[in-house]
Order: sequence, then structure tokens, then C-alpha cells
Amino acid sequence: MNTPTLPIGFQMHLDPGTFSGSTESESAQAYIDRFEKIASTCGWTSQQKLLVIPICLRESSLAWLNVWESNNAAQRRTWDTFKRAFLKEFLSADHQDVIEYKLRMRQQAASESAQAYVYDVLNLCNEVNENMSELEQIKHLMRGLRSDIKEKMTLQNPITRDEFMTKLELIQKSLNCTKGFGHSSNVLYSQVNELQNQSEIEMLRTKVALLTLQLKLQTENTNSTSHQ
Repeated sequence: MNTPTLPIGFQMHLDPGTFSGSTESESAQAYIDRFEKIASTCGWTSQQKLLVIPICLRESSLAWLNVWESNNAAQRRTWDTFKRAFLKEFLSADHQDVIEYKLRMRQQAASESAQAYVYDVLNLCNEVNENMSELEQIKHLMRGLRSDIKEKMTLQNPITRDEFMTKLELIQKSLNCTKGFGHSSNVLYSQVNELQNQSEIEMLRTKVALLTLQLKLQTENTNSTSHQ
């Protein structure tokens, strides 16, 4: 059975982008991962990937490729040998330490969804160790959760990633409902206060009117007495 391939017109829109190797913000590993995903989607062979990659490299990385090709005869070049040499050249010496530090320090932001946080942590776990156990992944996930979520998740004590995801989703929904109720309560409380304030104003107006009337009566009485 032939492996289905995507239409050429669609493949043309799957652009792996470029890599220069000249800036620290570029990640060689992330670039190669993206390139390979697109190559897999398009059904490129090892040789086709080697034909495409020179078009995607720029500046120092392209200069390095020219040296690599001159040192490796065409018949000896494979995608795997290129990939190993590329990562060896452009991954920083402390790449592993940097990724591990990012994983240790990753914290869920106040406005960040639980889903976005979880998938970013799992991606970092995979970069640190592709064979990391689920229990180890859950430890990393638990460590950076927002305090209100972490407190409830600790009581649930999930032991598998699927269990963690299911319970996290339920807790997140529960918190969202609570926040919605809290907002409605605050609005209602504010409205009640407004009504109470209006009532107090009306009471003050009534008291002022009564005092005015009393003063008027006293004045009239005084005037009446003085005329007698």
C-alpha cells in the first residue's frame, strides 16, 4: 500500500523557516525539531532533507554547512550524520543545564491557563530527558502550579499524567465557577450598599425637613409670644 502524500500546493506552505546560528536567541534543537516535523508531514526522504536544508541556513550556519560538505563526500552524507554534526556545532555547551534550569524555575503565571502551563512543562521535560517517567513529569508539573491550584492538586495526589490532566481540568473549572460567583456576589453587594446609601440619604433628608419644620414652629411661637 502506497504512503499517501500531501498535495504539492499544500507542501509549499509548510515552511521550516531559516536558521543563522548567529544569535543566542536561536535554538538549534528547536529548529531541527520543527524542520523534521515538516519533513515528515511532506514525506521527505533523508536525501530530500539534505537538498532542502541548504536553502534554510543563513550566515554562519551556511558557512559551516559548506565546510561540512567539503569534508564529507556526497555518498557518505546522510541526514543523521548531518543532524549530529549540526547539533554538536550549534548547541551551546551549557544547553542541557539551561533547559534543566528553565524546567526547575518554570512557574504558572497568574493569567496563564492550566493547559498552556502543562504542555510547556511537558515539552521542557522531553527536552531534558525523552525517557522521563510520568512520576518525574508530575513532580515538575506540581512544583510550578499556581498556589490555589497546587493546594487542591496535592490533596488529589495524581500518579499518572492522564489522571493529573483530568483532575487539573476539574479543579480549574471549579475555580473559574467560584470566581464567577464571587464577581456576581461583589456586584450584588455593591448594589445593596448603593440602596442602603440611598435609604440613609432619604432618612437624612426627612430629619432635615423635620428639624426645619420644628425651627419654623418655634420661631412662629416666639414671634407670637413677643407680640402679646
